[in-house]
Amino acid sequence: MLASGWYAARLAAKQKIDRQLWLRHVDYLDKFLKRASHADEAARLGVAPDLERAKKTLAEVESSDYVKQLVGTLGAESVEAYL
Repeated sequence: MLASGWYAARLAAKQKIDRQLWLRHVDYLDKFLKRASHADEAARLGVAPDLERAKKTLAEVESSDYVKQLVGTLGAESVEAYL
C-alpha cells in the first residue's frame, strides 16, 4: 500500500495543502507586522518570532523530505478532481 501510486498522490496532496496553509500564516503575520498601527501589539505578542517560526515551518513543508515524514499518515485526498 505504501508504495502505491494513489498513496503517493495522497501524500503529495497533503504537502500541497500544508504548503498553502503555511503560506497563509506567513502572509498574515508579515502583514500584521508591517501595520504601523499594530506595532505595539505585535511586540507584546511576540509576532516577529512567530513569523520566523512560520517561515521555518514553510521551508520544511516545501522540502522534498517532508513527504517522507508523511509516510504512514492518511495524507489527503486531492480536491482538484472535484473542482
